[in-house]
Amino acid sequence: MTYTFTDEDGEPITVRRGHFGPPVVVIKTTENGCFIPLDKLEELVAGLRDTARQAARRSEGAAS
Repeated sequence: MTYTFTDEDGEPITVRRGHFGPPVVVIKTTENGCFIPLDKLEELVAGLRDTARQAARRSEGAAS
């Protein structure tokens, strides 16, 4: 799963699960960063949470 949040200036934050090692999420943004309005913060947190859950499930499936 990949989740992308884009701010008003078009700067993205992209969150995806890591492909190697322990369950992790990889968070990428641009050099300028991404400005997150407070009323959108929960949306970003929900995207992070969903990606983390998928990364954990992937890890559990690999351990079986």
